[in-house]
Amino acid sequence: MKKIGVAIGIIVVLILGYYGYSIYQKDQADEKINQYLVERGLPEEQIETIGKIRYDEKPGLYKQYSKRITTKKDFQKWRQEVINSGTFLSGEKLKNQESLTIINCELEYYCVLDLKNNRVTIQYVISGDGTTDPQKIDSQFAYPLLDE
Repeated sequence: MKKIGVAIGIIVVLILGYYGYSIYQKDQADEKINQYLVERGLPEEQIETIGKIRYDEKPGLYKQYSKRITTKKDFQKWRQEVINSGTFLSGEKLKNQESLTIINCELEYYCVLDLKNNRVTIQYVISGDGTTDPQKIDSQFAYPLLDE
């Protein structure tokens, strides 16, 4: 009976250790992504997280952390544009202004930390569609020079 108690204790410690390590890894990845954004000229106080950082893996192909952000300036610009036009960038009609939240912001920076290459990349996303068009990026985003 004592052996079962010890075994259960060891299993609990291992699970808690793994969980703690996972949280630590996510925090480190989040910090690396934020540091990259700041180094590229995006003020830290402007960063607004849309989606929490998450871990993605496809065995043999990639391991990465990703998160979706916007900026305070981008959010305000998008919000005003949607209010003025009465429609979202996707074309959907605006029903009420309470739906204009950070989480619904259609101007996103999709940030990925590739663990294999230890490299951060940014993709600009407008209403769910990624874009590399410099004119769209310059006209829509407050910080268009992130990936130069």
